[in-house]
Amino acid sequence: ETPRRYAPMGGSLAPVQVAGFTWNGWQPSAVYAAAQVGTAYLLCAETKTSVIHRAALQSEQASHTEITNVFSGRPARGIVNRLIIEQGPLSARVPDFPNAAGALAPLRSEAEKRGKGDFSPLWAGQNTTGCEEISAGEMTLKLAGAQQTS
Repeated sequence: ETPRRYAPMGGSLAPVQVAGFTWNGWQPSAVYAAAQVGTAYLLCAETKTSVIHRAALQSEQASHTEITNVFSGRPARGIVNRLIIEQGPLSARVPDFPNAAGALAPLRSEAEKRGKGDFSPLWAGQNTTGCEEISAGEMTLKLAGAQQTS
């Protein structure tokens, strides 16, 4: 059995949660790096990233991200869009998880039919400049090469 370890957080030991996954045994900087690595794969051919999300990742809009709870009821980082601007990134008015997504579904569906991501969760890390339309294998090799040179 793998021992359960915790990353130091604010003077106490606690599991770290990133992108919906709880990570034990990693330093916080490694967890944040893992979230950024995940972002790099969002434009890879094998992902199921929507056309709207892909367009946002390749636009100037992608340089503006915020931690928000307006899409799911739980905090996660996403590209700023109309909903985040109008509701505020973190809102007490948002239904609790998992109800927030269902409450938003009709608005999201109508906007997406019109090709707009105004009410879509456009998940991304702080730095989207590493996203490329290449295979996941190529991205992995690229990231591994960057790790070896740093």
